[in-house]
Amino acid sequence: MLELRGRPVSPGLARGKAYVIGGGRVAVPHYRIAASVTDEERHRLQSALRRGADDLARLQERVQAELGRPEAEIFDAHIALLNDEQFRQRICGYIEQQQVNAEWAVETTVKDIAASLESAENEYLRERAADVRDLGRRVLRHLSDNERRPLAYLPAGSILVARELFPLDLMEIDRAHLSAIVTERGGATGHAAILARALAIPAITGVGDAITVIPPESELLVDGGSGVVTVDPPAHEAEHFSPTGRPPPGDTDAGPRRRQVSSLSRIPPRGKPHARA
Repeated sequence: MLELRGRPVSPGLARGKAYVIGGGRVAVPHYRIAASVTDEERHRLQSALRRGADDLARLQERVQAELGRPEAEIFDAHIALLNDEQFRQRICGYIEQQQVNAEWAVETTVKDIAASLESAENEYLRERAADVRDLGRRVLRHLSDNERRPLAYLPAGSILVARELFPLDLMEIDRAHLSAIVTERGGATGHAAILARALAIPAITGVGDAITVIPPESELLVDGGSGVVTVDPPAHEAEHFSPTGRPPPGDTDAGPRRRQVSSLSRIPPRGKPHARA
């Protein structure tokens, strides 16, 4: 038996099998392009941004139907950033001035914006870095025409163990098979945490080296109220935990837990190259 501790972000008790993701980093293509094909790369980028915004608009409609307008507003800033001309121009600046492919330009721009947010003193702004990284992954997915969504096919009774969980991932998961969430990174004001509370999914973050120390398929107990994860627990402890997740004792509000959230602030540029209009 192994006991791990983190920060509780969504209350509830759950047991299930560890579904571990995020052990390796997906390589982003990086290559030089000829000046004659920069327009083609710009068109690829514009198409990926447009498709990403369309995806998010559909997802936002689904969230509003399931949870209500306050939760759906989480995605307002995501959509605004994908449609933002300054954001597009920053990426195009890399394509044109450094003559690199669109994927690498997106990756570099997103890293720069996320780094700016992570250096902020305000905790809310620091946690918005995850949203920017999430958007970058979505744009890269469209650039590569990779529509795979592995989290949409979780085994029944899964407890998701990840380095970081993004709100877009959470809404695409087969939630009927998701018992709880354990992550290494994130905070109580992160959008994924807010959605987990709204969906009444037990969740703990800040569990150091979770994807390394928790073996795939191992039995887990998650106490989202205290922030404790138990790996391979004794049978008598597991009896008190639900395979589908449930509110902690004394919590009479098992329905959606809603919270108004504000949009991402405009991210100031950091002196990176800009494309011509």
